[in-house]
Amino acid sequence: MIAAIGFGFVILGLTLKIPAKVLGIIGLIIVCGYNLLPIITVDDKSLVKAILSTLYLSSVNAITPNTTFLLVYPPIPWLGIMYLGFGSGFIFNWSAEKRKAVFIKLAAGLMVLFLALRLSYLYSDPASWTKQKSDLFTFLSFMNMTKYSPSYFYCSITLGIMFILLYFAEDLNDMIRKVVSVYGKVPLFYYLLHWYAAHLVMYLLLFVQGFSFADFLFGFNLGRPKSENGVSLPGKYIVWILIVLALYPICKWYGCL
Repeated sequence: MIAAIGFGFVILGLTLKIPAKVLGIIGLIIVCGYNLLPIITVDDKSLVKAILSTLYLSSVNAITPNTTFLLVYPPIPWLGIMYLGFGSGFIFNWSAEKRKAVFIKLAAGLMVLFLALRLSYLYSDPASWTKQKSDLFTFLSFMNMTKYSPSYFYCSITLGIMFILLYFAEDLNDMIRKVVSVYGKVPLFYYLLHWYAAHLVMYLLLFVQGFSFADFLFGFNLGRPKSENGVSLPGKYIVWILIVLALYPICKWYGCL
């Protein structure tokens, strides 16, 4: 993910002379259209296929008999989202009332389009939904969309929810707005910091649960042992909230530099 974000910043920096609205349109085309690439018939061993797979699609590539390169975050789809955000920056120069009207219209449009396409199967997601043993599990199947790489459905529903949150954020009191803006001013700094903080907490919890360093399995597991470990889902949310709060002072300090 860090490499994909870095790639996006580099390309964004190289294209800053292009009008922001044009970059936003390019981002929209990428987000809405790159899921159509699989329908293009290309020889699996061709150079075109190799380039497209690396730039657009998650892939697993054998480098040597003992080494595998796993590309989870292909750069182009995330660049599309970055371009969309950059191209939408002018909205925040408008009045709060006008912004709210735009946010709720964008949210409604994305939600309606998401539901229409998801229900009709006209535009597929690699993770198709099916009717399950109960309504709850059917709903979970319906909302189970592909993030690696992010499908159009994943982007539309998450960005739609984001616009809803932005709509309500306009009415937050000044104290809450100031607290939230601390993280918003240093997103990459917070992301890098929380990654290490979360893993440090994980190792501490494993030691508390009786595991030793010899039990840790590094690599894809990032150190977690094979045997049962960790905390319940509510416990995960508690740890998440505590980490977010713990990083507030250093994020505030960094944002003031």
